Amino acid sequence: MHESGVADDVERGRGDRRLRAMVAIAPVAMLETTAEGDVSWANHRWYELVGASSNEPLEKPWFDKVHPDDLVRVLDAWRRGTSERESVSVECRILAADDSVRWLHCSATPMVDPSSGIATYAMIAADVTDKHRLNEMIRTVTGLESWAEQSAAVLSAQSKELGIFAALVASSADAIVIVDPRGTARYANAAFHKLFDIGVDVSLEDLFIALGVDENAKAAIRVASVAGGTWRSAVTLERPRLGTLHVDLSTFSIIDTTTRTIGMAMVIVDLSEHKEAEIERSRLHAEIIVAQEAAIRELSTPLLPIAPRVIAMPLIGSIDATRGQRILDTLLSGITHHRADVAILDVTGVRQMDADIADILVRSANAAKLLGTHVILTGVSPLVAKTLIEVGADLGGIRTLATLEQGIHAAFHRRSR
Repeated sequence: MHESGVADDVERGRGDRRLRAMVAIAPVAMLETTAEGDVSWANHRWYELVGASSNEPLEKPWFDKVHPDDLVRVLDAWRRGTSERESVSVECRILAADDSVRWLHCSATPMVDPSSGIATYAMIAADVTDKHRLNEMIRTVTGLESWAEQSAAVLSAQSKELGIFAALVASSADAIVIVDPRGTARYANAAFHKLFDIGVDVSLEDLFIALGVDENAKAAIRVASVAGGTWRSAVTLERPRLGTLHVDLSTFSIIDTTTRTIGMAMVIVDLSEHKEAEIERSRLHAEIIVAQEAAIRELSTPLLPIAPRVIAMPLIGSIDATRGQRILDTLLSGITHHRADVAILDVTGVRQMDADIADILVRSANAAKLLGTHVILTGVSPLVAKTLIEVGADLGGIRTLATLEQGIHAAFHRRSR
């Protein structure tokens, strides 16, 4: 019986040694802790994971090694499980002595001493860093795939927009040329080639020469280009071999999404038709003015044939030297045209009478008399008569009457004799 008990002890000793050997080489960390988390025993793998020496004292909470960002969550799970003497399972990051980070899956099971009722915890911590790295890679790849899809959609939309823009530029009726940052013309639309005898891949200076831009415009364009701004002006281009061209010339810098200047655009609007239309408008305007002046002259010096060989000229408003000359010219022309024997000058509507007006009337009457025409001056009010006497007007040979009616009656009476 004694020999059987000894054999059992030997066998248990062998089992314990085998167990310790297996624990020592196990790929997972094994710990025994108190309910408060203090480590009372740990295998070699635990020391490897936390980067500590096996000679360091234990009796510190295992979660002292937990990453600060995970600590609150781990403590909550640990205290909730140990308070109920239940198993605890949690994944968290730990910080090694060299500040490297590893992910552990920790599982703890309570062990209750029957005699004392005190519970300790057997914990296994498996290194799952590779799994998390793989998940992170998957998330990264998924994110990249999503980004690639979004970028492809954006590029497709941008490509469509650029296609529309390119079509608009190509079909524009205005001449458009694009110059790169090095000062080389890289693109010109069809409208540009119709107006100018030059291709692309030429320097900005050669482009200026082909356009026929003057020195002032060249300097202004260069200043605006360097400043990344715009410039616009109506200019006259003297194109070699192609002649003069009136245009509206504008330039602006081309800016990308990073606010970097990637070129300069030049837009040239042909104003030839506008110029011709402007000249035509000016010509028509001048003709209208001439016609208006002629109409005004006719209205200001009306000549009325009131009977055969009898004409009347009612004068209205103010009379100055220019109008006085027209009165004289119109009167003489009318006498000649109508072969008038009698000409009536009616001054009822004249606003004021002075020496100059009296002189005009006297000269007109004397000129008519030289053509053999009898002149009657009507509309002579007492005030006008007084003024004529005060200015010393010589009305010899001119018959004066108070009203136009009297003048017409006198004219008819003269003809009937």
